[in-house]
Amino acid sequence: MYEIDVLGSREKESDVLARVLLAESDDPELNRIVREAAEELSAPMALVTLVLEHVQLFQAHFGLPLELATARATERSVSFCQFVVRDGEPFEVVNAAEDQRIPQALVERYGIMAYLGVPIRVEGVVVGSLCVLDTKARGFDETHHTHLIELGGLVTTKLASLAERRRGFRASLSRRALVPGLAELADSVGRISSLCAEAQIAAASVESCHRMLSYAQAGGTTAPEALEASLRGAIRALTTVKHALIEIECNSGEVVDCGEAIASLVSVESGPRLSDVLHSAQDLSRGPCRAVGGAPVPFFSDDPRLATGMAESVSTMAAAMVHVAQRMSEKGLAEGLQIRVEELDSMVVVSLSAPGFDIQDYRDAETAAGDLSDPALRVRATDERLCVSMAKVRPGEAD
Repeated sequence: MYEIDVLGSREKESDVLARVLLAESDDPELNRIVREAAEELSAPMALVTLVLEHVQLFQAHFGLPLELATARATERSVSFCQFVVRDGEPFEVVNAAEDQRIPQALVERYGIMAYLGVPIRVEGVVVGSLCVLDTKARGFDETHHTHLIELGGLVTTKLASLAERRRGFRASLSRRALVPGLAELADSVGRISSLCAEAQIAAASVESCHRMLSYAQAGGTTAPEALEASLRGAIRALTTVKHALIEIECNSGEVVDCGEAIASLVSVESGPRLSDVLHSAQDLSRGPCRAVGGAPVPFFSDDPRLATGMAESVSTMAAAMVHVAQRMSEKGLAEGLQIRVEELDSMVVVSLSAPGFDIQDYRDAETAAGDLSDPALRVRATDERLCVSMAKVRPGEAD
């Protein structure tokens, strides 16, 4: 089989995965470990992978083909590491081309023939694998297994440390923004899959009609009413395909937007534009906000640069929007989350409010934000709104 998915939903593991995902993606110690794994096992490639809902991400890598090194990910359904995650045990492949257990995509694309992976656990959850890969068929002896398990223990310790470090406030903000964003991303991908299935079914109806017409054209006997019914079915099917393609295009756009917004949470960009921050926050909070009537970003004439970083600004803004939307849902409010932008001399104030909210709701939202310890970024409650204040870059410092 070209692709296989043995894991199903990883919803229960999403919180731990999110914390690890938010950790540094280019950690020197992890890079050292994968290089050592490749050298110890005489393998040309080594990886630390995180196995998510639809993809496996490379948290560290050594010796990969340029395409994989650039993408730092593959589809989960083509991975070997999914078997390590499923079983929670080391998994070995001696000759991938002849192994019926595994998907053949990586064999065909990159010539991967041998594999050994060991599980990586954080908070008791198998989040991925430390693995080595080879382009020639080969086995791994007991010493190889022992070395890789030992190195896997180092990866587990490092990832646990990184995840723990992200438990602070900024990680909490990012998680609150990221989890709904990932859910929205998964929902959009799921809708695309369903629409593709509908289109395939409809295409089968069109093919059936085509076969009937070809048979009649060749002189076959076909009842007029059967031919007419087949034509009607083909027309309905084409309409279904047309609508499905339109929806696929819309959902694909949402996937792209959400993916870019998630990327902003780990961005090192400084001095982002206000519009980029607001639209990324909107994409990340789309699911909770949609459930309460939406959260449209208002028009504002100026688009200042902010003195805060992209990740900090988006995390704070998205987490505030998610918190307010979730409280609205708890109170049964569905008139929409209202956003207002006010530009002052040295800062921009983005205000969030909701019909039916009271002062305690806004104070609870401020408490949830905690102490930002950043003079350029503040969250405070008033009687009528929750205000997120972000310092602007001073004139002459923008570039």
